Amino acid sequence: MALSIKDVDVKESPLWLKAFLASLDIKSVNNIVDITNYIMVITGQPLHAFDYDKLVSRDIHAKNKALITVRTAQQSEKITTLDGKNVELNDQTVVICDSQNPIAVGGMMGGLDTEVDNNTKNLILESANFDLYNIRKNSMELGFFTEAVTRFSKGQDPNICEPSLYKAVAMIQELAGGKIASKIQDENTKLPEPHKVTFSIDKLNKHTNLDLSKKQILEILSNVEIPEIETKGKDLVTLEIPTYRQDIKIPEDIHEEVTRLYGYKNIEFKLPKRNVSYKKTNPGVETATQTRNTLKAIGGNEVLTYNFVGYELYRNCDLNIEHNYRLTNPLSPELEFLRTTLLPSLLEKVNPNINNGYYKFSIFEINRVHNKLDLDKQEKNRLPKEFRKLALVFTEDIPCPYYQAKYYLDKLLEELKTAPVEYKPIEKINNEIIPNNISIIQDMFDINRTAIITSQLDNQDIYLGIIGEPNLEVQENLKLKQPVGMFEIDLDNLQKIIALNTDIINFSKYPKIQQDMCFVLNKEVHYKVVEQTIEKALLERKLNYKIKPVDIYQKEEEKKQITIQINIQHKEKTLKEKDIQSIRDLVEKRVFKETKGTLKKE
Repeated sequence: MALSIKDVDVKESPLWLKAFLASLDIKSVNNIVDITNYIMVITGQPLHAFDYDKLVSRDIHAKNKALITVRTAQQSEKITTLDGKNVELNDQTVVICDSQNPIAVGGMMGGLDTEVDNNTKNLILESANFDLYNIRKNSMELGFFTEAVTRFSKGQDPNICEPSLYKAVAMIQELAGGKIASKIQDENTKLPEPHKVTFSIDKLNKHTNLDLSKKQILEILSNVEIPEIETKGKDLVTLEIPTYRQDIKIPEDIHEEVTRLYGYKNIEFKLPKRNVSYKKTNPGVETATQTRNTLKAIGGNEVLTYNFVGYELYRNCDLNIEHNYRLTNPLSPELEFLRTTLLPSLLEKVNPNINNGYYKFSIFEINRVHNKLDLDKQEKNRLPKEFRKLALVFTEDIPCPYYQAKYYLDKLLEELKTAPVEYKPIEKINNEIIPNNISIIQDMFDINRTAIITSQLDNQDIYLGIIGEPNLEVQENLKLKQPVGMFEIDLDNLQKIIALNTDIINFSKYPKIQQDMCFVLNKEVHYKVVEQTIEKALLERKLNYKIKPVDIYQKEEEKKQITIQINIQHKEKTLKEKDIQSIRDLVEKRVFKETKGTLKKE
C-alpha cells in the first residue's frame, strides 16, 4: 500500500518522540523518519518514506508522475542503500523500483537516491508485507540485519498494513503539516482471515505434564486475545486464532503457548510412564551380521564393490549381458549395467591382490543384484526383484580350490544352524527347474567342478545357490594367476532354512580318533557319493563324526584316488584298536557296495 503526501515540513522531531525512540536505542533522524520508526515499534509494521521529487527526477519515464513497480532483482543488479553501501543483488531479492531501477530492497532497507532529508517537500509513504522465508534467506546473503528484517523474518500480519498507514498519515499531518495528495494505491491478494484450531484439554496436560483445568487454560489464552468459540464435550475446545498469530497452526502450538504463558518453571520434571519392551531384531539383518562375523573369523575379508559393471567384464566372465538392466546415464562404460551376480566384481580383484603379494586369501561381499527375468510380483509397476546375495572367492595355488570354498560355506551353515544341505552336481539337475538368478550365471562355472546347493523345506526343494570353479575360458579371459574356488548363495532362501535343525547333540567326553582312507574309484564317481556313503555307515554306529576331503588324484585315464580324513568319536566309550578296525571295515564295505571302489593298499 502507498499514498503521496505534499507540503511536508521536514524538521527535528518533538522531544517526546525523540525520548521515546532513545529509550529503545533508536537514533532520531527527522520527524518523518522518526514517525515511521515510531509506528513500527507500536504496531510491529515497518513503513518507508520516499522523497517524491527525487523519485520523479531520476526516472526518465516519470513525466511528472511517480511510477513504482515491485519485482525481483536481476542477477548482479546494484543499489546504494541508506547506509551508503553499494549492494549487489541476486535474482531472488524483491526490490521496489521506479519504472526501471531499484529504489529500495523490499522489507530490508531503502535506497539512498530517494532518501527523505531536510529539503524534502513531497513524499510517498509505503506500507507493505513480505514473505518471511524470502526475507530470511536474502537478508543473510546480502548482510541486512535491520529492524524491518527482524520483524518481517518472523512473519507479519498483512492486515496491519492499512491501520499502520492511517496512523502514520495522521501523525505526519500533526507533526509535519503534510496534506494527502493521492488516493491509497493498494495491491494485494486475498487477505488472511482468523482460522480455527481445535485442541484437547487432556492431551495438553499429558503433553506438557501440567494439571490445568479448562477454565485456567481458556483464561490464559483469552489474556492474549485467543478466544474460545466452541466446546465439544468436556475435552475438545475450538479457538479462533487472530491473523497476527501466524505461529499458531496446530494443537501442539496451543500446548506451547499455554505452557509459555503459565511458566516453564511451573512444570514438574517427571518422566512419562511407558511400557518398556525390547525391539525385535530384523532376521535378515541378523543373518547378514552373523554371516559377516563367521566368515571373518575363519579368514574371510569383506569387500564392497560397485553395483554397476561393464560389458567387457561380463563378456570375460562368459555371461549374457542381455539379462542386465542398462543405465541411461552411466558414469563410465565400466559402470553401465546393474549386475546380476556379485562374482565378476570379486574375480577382478583376484590378480591385484596376488600382485601385491597375497597368494592365499578369500574375499566375500553381501549385496543386492537384479535381473530382467525376475520381476517383483508385489510391485504394480513391475519393478525388478531384488536378490540379497552372498558371494565368496577363494584363491590359492592348489589343485582343487573348490573344497576350500566349500569349507567356508560348510562352516557358515554350521554356525547358522541350518537344515542339511545337498551339493548336487550340475549335470544331474534339470536346468528348467533351476531358478533364473542361478541359471543365468552357471555358464561361468566349470561344469565338472560345480554343484547346485539345495535344501528341503516342507518337502519342497530350496535352491540356495551355486558353488564351483570358473571355467577355463573365464580363467584365460581374466588371466587368473591361481586356481579359484567360489560360491554365490541367496541369503533370503538361506534365511528360510535357519534353525530348522533343532536336534541337540551332547558333547562326548571320549577322545577323537582321526583316520585317513584312500579309495581307488572309477573317474565317473563323484566325491559326494563317497562322502554320503561314509556318513550313512558312521550314523549306523551312532558316532560323532566329521568328514574332510584331503586329496583327489588322477593319473590313469579310467581311475582316480580320493583321500578322505575321518574324525570319529564314540558317545559312550573310548574307541579301541578293534573298534577302529571294525569301523574301517564297515566303511570300506559300504563304499565298495555303492561305488565298486576299493581301499588303496600301502
